Amino acid sequence: MFEQYYGKARELLIPKEEYKPFPSIDDRDVWENLHPEQKAYYLEMAESYLNYDWPTIPATRYMDYYRNGNRSRYTNMESQRRAALLSLAIAECIEDKGRFIDDIINGIWVTLDEASWVGPAHNRFNPPAPEGRALPPTTAQEDIYVDHFAGDTGCMMAAIYSFLKPRLDAETTQICRRMEYELDRRIVRPYVEHDDFHWMGTEENPVVNNWCPWVVSNCLAVTAVITRSESVRAAVLEKSLKLDDRYMLNVGEDGSCDEGARYWGIACNAVFSGLDLMYGLTGGKINLYENEKVRKYAHFGTSLHIDKNQFTMFADNDRYLRLAMQGAWEISRKVNDQDLANMAVYMRPESYKAQMEGKQLLPGCIHMHAYISLKEMFNYSEYMAQPAVDAARPQDTWHPVIQTATARQKGGSVEGLFFAAKGGYNAESHNHNDIGTFILYSDGKPCIIDMGAGDYHADSFSERRYEVNKQVNSGWHNLPMADGVQQKDGHKYAAKDVEYSCENGVTKLAMNIETAYDEATPMDSWRRAYTFDRAAETLTVTDTYAMKRPAALETVLMTAEEPVWENGVLRIPTAGGRAVLMTCTEGWTPTVEYMDVSGDFMFARDWDGKMFRVVFACAEKQTNGTMTMTFCQEK
Repeated sequence: MFEQYYGKARELLIPKEEYKPFPSIDDRDVWENLHPEQKAYYLEMAESYLNYDWPTIPATRYMDYYRNGNRSRYTNMESQRRAALLSLAIAECIEDKGRFIDDIINGIWVTLDEASWVGPAHNRFNPPAPEGRALPPTTAQEDIYVDHFAGDTGCMMAAIYSFLKPRLDAETTQICRRMEYELDRRIVRPYVEHDDFHWMGTEENPVVNNWCPWVVSNCLAVTAVITRSESVRAAVLEKSLKLDDRYMLNVGEDGSCDEGARYWGIACNAVFSGLDLMYGLTGGKINLYENEKVRKYAHFGTSLHIDKNQFTMFADNDRYLRLAMQGAWEISRKVNDQDLANMAVYMRPESYKAQMEGKQLLPGCIHMHAYISLKEMFNYSEYMAQPAVDAARPQDTWHPVIQTATARQKGGSVEGLFFAAKGGYNAESHNHNDIGTFILYSDGKPCIIDMGAGDYHADSFSERRYEVNKQVNSGWHNLPMADGVQQKDGHKYAAKDVEYSCENGVTKLAMNIETAYDEATPMDSWRRAYTFDRAAETLTVTDTYAMKRPAALETVLMTAEEPVWENGVLRIPTAGGRAVLMTCTEGWTPTVEYMDVSGDFMFARDWDGKMFRVVFACAEKQTNGTMTMTFCQEK
């Protein structure tokens, strides 16, 4: 994608002083034109931090992850610091009275004094240490690592430097000199000098995920602010071109992202942040907004949209997408995508406070991508001024690269059934062993569900991922089992003979899924076929199977509300939508298992601390046959 610019970074760059990604406090028009809600929000936040006693973060909090897998206690304390510092800095720029300067200086100093900006969960990469590491390594240059948390902190610090350098220099020039030194030492220099950070991939193995454009864009922002050396600026741009190219190799030619909606929201914003910074650093000479793959990637999120902030779930997703959609709206303007713009405006919050509090972490915190959060601030007024519109809600979508299909009863409407299913393979980024699974919503409310990611902890991405996390295993997806054997993780465990069609109001998706199961499976063949019939207002799931030996067969359905089996009909209620009725082949009967998930923060928030696992079992062992499930809304 960027090949045309390789080797030309030095000649493409414009002089440093001609491009500023962030305004100064002296750019008074910028700050005075912020939305009144923003001004009130940041002043209220900053006043709560006046004479702030900056919290100490004990070493043992960083050690939590190594000791017991908990990554939240440290991150929450660190996020509190970030939220306080950024709120104080923005409030000072709004007010320009010097009222918050001392607290800002203290906040900058404690942040610069942190042993590492790398999150404890990522410390094992710093340098590679599969067994884990309790505390950050020494500050020798070869040991400094850049993860996306470090990148976010670096970007935030660079923005504060840009905002407040004139006022900080009036107190002491040492503050900004220290910021320049630490940003170069912790971000720019290791970014340029290292090719072995795991998120970078290699030319031989260019498989990367959302980390790549996320870190790249933050490093570009830091460089644009503090780096004076022309050779270093050129080296950063050259590496960024190649790394973002490497990421885009992992995006399907159809624009699809195998990490699902949650990480599309992050990575797509990060890709466009990088494009924005490259455009600025080169005075518009690097301009890829018209690139077809870039445009398709931006559009991809609209195909996953169900309603409000609910998106089709696969891989590590949550029930609700908690990224502000303002970033998607800004992207839509770059690529002229009206569907994306409409979705983003439809999903906008009712107020700035709601937008900030709807994000993943603490209000005002920059994790979940600093550059995006900071740039959104200056366009919020225009975003909120857009006239209200409804979302596009496409009737059918199909992405053959990742083999995902969606279908709804009526295009543009939330009423009726919404269905999504996937093929793919079991080694996708943030993979769940879920080949052939589906979800079903009724009037925009969840009925047959994907559990989601749940809380991240030490084993979320360790070798024990599939051993200890039920939610990533096929036995807790809407899938069959034979003799209790589940699907296996790995590239070779994939859907085969996938067929998709959509004509005359009927959407069909079919695939062989026996190839996704552990070799111990008795399955000889298992063909799963979905038929979404708008005229009949039904979804039919047909499993046609043959076994190597007589086997006990089960089919799992995960539900958000407690279903009731009566007279051969499973009634599945939804919270706020019409109930769904399911009938199936005679001889299959369900057992309903209540799952208390209140101890998991994400599950408790998304599913009110509970969900249900319905296991349909066949009365007798089978060698071959067909099992059919039909779903319709209750009249």
